[in-house]
Formats: sequence, structure tokens, C-alpha cells
Amino acid sequence: MSSDATSTLWNSLSESPRAAILATIARIIFVRSFTAVFYRLLLSPLAKFPGPKLAAVTGLYEFYFNFFKNGKFVFEIERLHNIYGMHTFQDEHMTIESIDTNRAYPPG
Repeated sequence: MSSDATSTLWNSLSESPRAAILATIARIIFVRSFTAVFYRLLLSPLAKFPGPKLAAVTGLYEFYFNFFKNGKFVFEIERLHNIYGMHTFQDEHMTIESIDTNRAYPPG
């Protein structure tokens, strides 16, 4: 693209209020997503626990196993327990496999 074509494109985008609104919405979504990923990987209290990083950042990990693997996420959790012991999913979810779970975390 030549510089004249680029400047013409830029001028047409900057003159259109609809394009400006869409660009602002895209920026907000990008910044919000980046902030969420940064928080979940580095600042969250659950960030120090092991597990797949994609599962810690987004629900796509669970969605993949439930939708494309026909509900095999339960078996994936078991496999991850064998690897990591405990692991985190999304922002505030952690699974722990233990025989003494009821003793350590009594119901109620």
C-alpha cells in the first residue's frame, strides 16, 4: 500500500464516527483481555499452583474437551491430577484430588 492510499484510508476511518466507535470497542476488549490474562497468570492467588496455562487463562480448555472430545473433560481432570496433583482452571477454580478431602474441608 502506498503512503497516499494509507493516509486516505486513515482519513476515511478517522472521519467516520462508526469506525471510531468500533475501534474504541476493539481497544477496550483487547486491553480487558490482556489485563485478565496478566492477572490470571501472574497476580492471582491461584497463579502459583501448577496446571496448564491455557486452562488458567480461559474456559476454552474445558470447552474443547466437553465439545470436541464429547464430554471427556472429566477424564482430562483425572489425567492432570496424575501429572500435577492439583491444578487450576480459569480464574477462581481449583481442583484437588485427595482421599481426606472431607476431613480437610468439612461440609458446611
